[in-house]
Amino acid sequence: MPNVMQRFLREWRIERRRKRERATVDLRGEEIVYTRKRKPQRIAWEAIAQIDAGVLAMVSGDLLYVVIAGSNLRWEIDEFVDGFAALETAIQSRYPSVREKWLELHRAHAHNDILVTLWKRD
Repeated sequence: MPNVMQRFLREWRIERRRKRERATVDLRGEEIVYTRKRKPQRIAWEAIAQIDAGVLAMVSGDLLYVVIAGSNLRWEIDEFVDGFAALETAIQSRYPSVREKWLELHRAHAHNDILVTLWKRD
């Protein structure tokens, strides 16, 4: 578990990045569009190779995030990005097996860093 100073610095860096990048997630048909620094990137649901989710311990509270990997890209999308709730719902409806692991992240691990693999293409 990171100490208070490390959690504070982490939170400060994430907040700076969030203001600078103004990221959004949009679900469009059979693809996800992640826009960061006004540069959209797209990935089709079929091209996703792995979905991870995690919690970062910070001073003001824990931060939930999702990592989507595939097609030579890796996105880290935190819960404060516009469209995160819709992405969360879409992931759970498209891959029903991830629901229990996702709920476990919400319930436990207070003030501890954790990263778990929710789904991986065989």
